[in-house]
Amino acid sequence: MAKRRRKSSGDSVKVDFSKVKDGGRTRLPEGNYRLKVLSVKQDEAQSGNPMLVWTFAIVGGKHDGKKIVDRTMLLPKSLWVLRNLMEAMGLKVPKKMVELPLKKFKGKELGAAIVDGEEYNNRVSSEVGDYITLDALEEEDEEEDDDFEDDEDDEDEDDLDEEEDDLDEDEDDDDEDEDEDDDEEDLEELELDDL
Repeated sequence: MAKRRRKSSGDSVKVDFSKVKDGGRTRLPEGNYRLKVLSVKQDEAQSGNPMLVWTFAIVGGKHDGKKIVDRTMLLPKSLWVLRNLMEAMGLKVPKKMVELPLKKFKGKELGAAIVDGEEYNNRVSSEVGDYITLDALEEEDEEEDDDFEDDEDDEDEDDLDEEEDDLDEDEDDDDEDEDEDDDEEDLEELELDDL
């Protein structure tokens, strides 16, 4: 004889979330964030156009680990977005055709300006407004820290500090130029083999 199912009282319902993927739309405060590439895959937009789908995780801060997805279209008129993304990773993008080994992007970090996207189904989710280098992101963080410093410092000390910083920056710029020359094994020569 078949078992009879218990009828629910209507006060509760049994739901299995064990196979539900994390994600959905994410809403973050607008601002600049450090991102890490979790995955990138080639896909096709509803229009049939080829694109890359990037999944990033926020690195550090209150929103550490939150995911955000962006798409870069692979059409000639849209490739500037992909170029900007790659340059934000510190890669030098050649002006020629290259093959991109997508798996090698995993784990790479870059900065991004996160903005509110357009409303969809009465919900606003965050999206990437622009990609920025980690250096630019760190410079902005330092500037924000400077804004919170005590304003009662002696003006003479500020002038001396600025002069010292200018000297340090000049030395750092020289070091960076040498480092850039060393790193000239760029994307064109490496064809991303060493990503």
